[in-house]
Amino acid sequence: MPGYPLPVPSQRKTISPGPEQDGRVARRLRNREAVLDATYALVEAGNTQPSFEDVADASGVSFRSIYRYFSNRDDLMRAALAHRASKFDALFRISNLGEGDLNDRITTIVDQRLALWNAIGPAIPVLRRLAPSPASLRIQIDRRQLALRRELEAQFQAEFAAMDADRREAVFHAADILCQFEAIEYLRRRQRLTEDATRELLATALTVLLSSEPPRTPRSDPADEARKSGSSRAGLDQRRPLRAPASQSGAI
Repeated sequence: MPGYPLPVPSQRKTISPGPEQDGRVARRLRNREAVLDATYALVEAGNTQPSFEDVADASGVSFRSIYRYFSNRDDLMRAALAHRASKFDALFRISNLGEGDLNDRITTIVDQRLALWNAIGPAIPVLRRLAPSPASLRIQIDRRQLALRRELEAQFQAEFAAMDADRREAVFHAADILCQFEAIEYLRRRQRLTEDATRELLATALTVLLSSEPPRTPRSDPADEARKSGSSRAGLDQRRPLRAPASQSGAI
């Protein structure tokens, strides 16, 4: 149209990164990965709060470069833990979910949880320290835990479906507790059980939970109760649940 010239295409040329720039990017990525691997290796060796100096010595990457990648130690720790977990994504999934008889399915899920603990168990104390801080890390942890809970439910769907609602809920929560990293950490580190002993204990407990009938409290005659009340007070009432001493109760 007259008076409205057509726009002229831009003459600016797009400059593709050259070999030198590509090399710098690749080197930066390699250095960053070396820093993350070295950080987790330090955690695995027992140094749960490594300094930048520790990481620089272990990775061979300069102190200044590490500061360019991460603004503080907590950022570095979060990145190292996420990097480590990403290497074991396949362990968070059971390929043959819900298949096989009960013993096979129990063996599968116990082996999976032990493999996961072996892979990221040393990071658990660090996760406890960092989890309250950023929402992003808390969300990531919650998503992982939810996925594992859903997996547990699907793995034993046949057994849960055969239970009434109250028993199903109780057994599910008990099985979930047994399959948590904290339970494995307690057995391996606090009780000092071997991996084989831990595997056998978890498998036995899950078998009892998922295959047995609910415990029934035997009925007794009120007259018998009255006669026995004097002597039973001095002994242990086996129907009353045991309580841990106050100093030992609470979460790990």
